[in-house]
Amino acid sequence: MMTISLLALLASTASGLLAGALVTEACVLVPYWKKMPPEEFVQLHPSLSPLLFRFYAPLTIVGTSMPVIACATQWAADSPTKWFWTASAVCGVGLIGFYFSFFRQANIEFANDPSPMNALVTLNTWATVHLARTLVAVFGFVFAGLGIGPV
Repeated sequence: MMTISLLALLASTASGLLAGALVTEACVLVPYWKKMPPEEFVQLHPSLSPLLFRFYAPLTIVGTSMPVIACATQWAADSPTKWFWTASAVCGVGLIGFYFSFFRQANIEFANDPSPMNALVTLNTWATVHLARTLVAVFGFVFAGLGIGPV
C-alpha cells in the first residue's frame, strides 16, 4: 500500500491554488478589464498592479517551486509517480518562463505607456497569453494530483 507523502500533498495543494487563482483571473478579471473603456483601464492599472503582484507573487513562487521539489524527491525515492511529478515540474518551470518571456515586459508597457489604444492591444495579447499560461497551470495541477498516487 502506498501512502501519500506530506510534501506531495502540499505541492499538489500549492499547484492547485495557483491554477485556481489563474483560472479566476482569466474568467473574472480579464473579461472585466476588457469590457472597461481603455482610458479607465489605463487609470486603474497603476493602483491595481501592485495589489495583483502582492497576491500572485507568493502563489506563483510556491505553486511552481513545490512541484519541482516534489519531483526531485520522487526521483530520489524512485517513486512510480515520478513521471507525473516531472510533468508537473515542467509545467511549473513553464509558468515561470511565461513571466520572463512575456508578462514582465507587458506589465512594464502597461505602466509606462499611457496610450489607451496601445493598452487595449497589449491587454488583448495579454489575455491570450494568460489563457495559455492558465492551461499550463491546470495541467500542472492535474499531473500533481496524479502524482499523489493511490492511498
